[in-house]
Amino acid sequence: MPDQQTTPTSVSSAIDAPRDILIKSYQSPGDIVMMMYAIKAIATQHPGKFRIGVATSGDPMFEGCTWIDREITEETPGVQVVTGTYNTIHKSNEYPYHFVTGYVIDIAEQLGIKLTPPQWHGVIQIRDEEKAWFSAPREITGGDYPYWVIDAGHKSDFTAKAWDFRRYQAVVDSCPDILFVQIGLIHEDHNHPNLVGANLIDLRGKTDQRKLVRLVYNSFGVLTPVSYPMVLSFAVPAHPRFGRKSRGCVVVAGGREPNHWQQPPNAQFLHTCGQLDCCDMGGCWKSRVVPLGGSYADEKDNSLCSKPVKLETGQDVATCMQMITVDEVVGAIRKYQDNLAYEHKWGSTPPRQVRVPEAV
Repeated sequence: MPDQQTTPTSVSSAIDAPRDILIKSYQSPGDIVMMMYAIKAIATQHPGKFRIGVATSGDPMFEGCTWIDREITEETPGVQVVTGTYNTIHKSNEYPYHFVTGYVIDIAEQLGIKLTPPQWHGVIQIRDEEKAWFSAPREITGGDYPYWVIDAGHKSDFTAKAWDFRRYQAVVDSCPDILFVQIGLIHEDHNHPNLVGANLIDLRGKTDQRKLVRLVYNSFGVLTPVSYPMVLSFAVPAHPRFGRKSRGCVVVAGGREPNHWQQPPNAQFLHTCGQLDCCDMGGCWKSRVVPLGGSYADEKDNSLCSKPVKLETGQDVATCMQMITVDEVVGAIRKYQDNLAYEHKWGSTPPRQVRVPEAV
């Protein structure tokens, strides 16, 4: 009797073996967060079919991430290198795309698979030991107060997203019963005003990428222009102590991007799209308010706001940003804060004086 035919082990293993891919992107940290939605989609919608490696400018965001394999590199035999792109941005003024869908669509096409966007929340994973740590504001103040992370600045070469710096200060002044924690890089390529107040902790220059993730994790809300902290507001899971499924977020957005492309879930997204002729069909997508020249002279000096405003302080802002008032921002923050059932608020007990250490 002839031997029964069998599938050679090597062939069977080749068929069943997961496919090695390396997803590369060196864009801004906020872009990397958006790319993580595609990674989550691959891992959860095609379980066991891929080993996913990453090469990015935001590797600290992947700490503790259960969807990636750090052994996958460009030198891995047979690895497929995938470029993280989001070409739907070029259609976003006219079509109903969101930034979260951009990477999902492009990476699915490169891999030849079907992907759908995963759930909004918790795409950045928090390690168990991080969950057990006290927040930096709690270490500083001695109290577990609900606080708002505030990003009041912008990249020095990208001024179109800037709001009047004095208005951020006015927001802090208008909410003495709310604790704010200011963040931002102290670097010549970033411009973050020095906000002050008994209700403000200045952590500018004291948070690397992972520290910022933990700071947002422990926060109750985020106040920001369209930025990296904006996407962290929903990509980082909400801390359970507030009894909420999502985090408060107020975005001073103006009219640079179409609101449907950037608006976070459950956020107050203060935009002017449709209210000015320069953003009456989506956003203007301009980079600067006025030319910067000098060491910043580049193609962005040709991508300028059509309605610049020169403030008394010398700061240049776009009309769409100037249209957003302090009262609007404070009112939006209040809608979250005043409906928070949490006894230990900043104004409810005498807080310790804020003293920020050199390192947090």
